[in-house]
Amino acid sequence: MKKDDRILVIIGVLLLIIALSNYIFQLSQGQHWSKVLWFCKIATLIAAFGFISRNRLIINIILVSSIVAQTRWIVDFFLFLFGQGMGRNEWMSYGHPFMIITSVIMHSILIPLCFYGTYKLGFDKRCLKYSIILFAIFLLIISHFVTKEYLNLNCISYPCDYRHDDYLRISQGHDLYFSPYYLIYNMIFWTVGAIPSYLLMKYLFTKVKYLNKNNN
Repeated sequence: MKKDDRILVIIGVLLLIIALSNYIFQLSQGQHWSKVLWFCKIATLIAAFGFISRNRLIINIILVSSIVAQTRWIVDFFLFLFGQGMGRNEWMSYGHPFMIITSVIMHSILIPLCFYGTYKLGFDKRCLKYSIILFAIFLLIISHFVTKEYLNLNCISYPCDYRHDDYLRISQGHDLYFSPYYLIYNMIFWTVGAIPSYLLMKYLFTKVKYLNKNNN
């Protein structure tokens, strides 16, 4: 196995360990099994298998999807550090240190690692449609039907920027939230958001000379 391939496999194994340890710890704390469906976890697990198998399509799919799903989290995380968070990371004020550390790792490294994997393996133009099918449609629909609405898995019931103790006010104050229409809204948002993400990555990895060495 070449050195570059070994590095990719090591990255995959580390991602797998981080995601599984986070999920297993949640289960040990009595939390619902569906927590694995949070984008950060499921995307990290899928990316892990992509790196281990050196499958560029899988890595590309996660890269395009993560830019849509993780960017707002990253921005809010830095705002949270300075006491100006919008609410997306408010749970860190009372969360377990292990959960905080592993969650921060999953959210912060997925984009740069998948960018690196794409640089090494190349860019597959099919990644947009699969990104939309897997995450903008399938994952959100599953999240909606297998969990209680108050869990707000992948923000399918109301915006994740609302603070956790605002549940009652949210449920009483907005007709769109906690309805199938908000699920449809999220599916459209993720689909539309994936397009500029895809176009940017396509440009970088097919037009920028330094980055397109592995693209035909």
